[in-house]
Amino acid sequence: MPPALSLDQASALTRSGDIWLFRGRRVPDRAIRAVTNSPVNHVGMAVVVDDLPPLIFHAELGRTQVDMWTGAHHRGVQLHDLREAVSRWQTEYDQDAWLRQLDPGIGRAEEDGMLRDVARLDGVSFP
Repeated sequence: MPPALSLDQASALTRSGDIWLFRGRRVPDRAIRAVTNSPVNHVGMAVVVDDLPPLIFHAELGRTQVDMWTGAHHRGVQLHDLREAVSRWQTEYDQDAWLRQLDPGIGRAEEDGMLRDVARLDGVSFP
């Protein structure tokens, strides 16, 4: 098993399209895993473009963090500062986090498509 990385190390390695996985121990976390038959209860996709800080695109019920796409606080699909979001999920929600890198990484066409999807889906509520 590879050694654990700090959040700063993992953030520095993160590329667009990489997946962040979260697993918690609380009742809602276990319920999500049971209903979805998944080993994790939360997933986000990294968005790392140009000179912006690493971001994460994920769905959330809360409005605590500013959505980096709209500059507003809202529920649903959101684009957050990656370090801030992962730290929040680890500390406030008591989640373990893993980084799963795509191999090979995505190209410019895939990154452009990812940004089109962020524009289309940002703010969409769920389920």
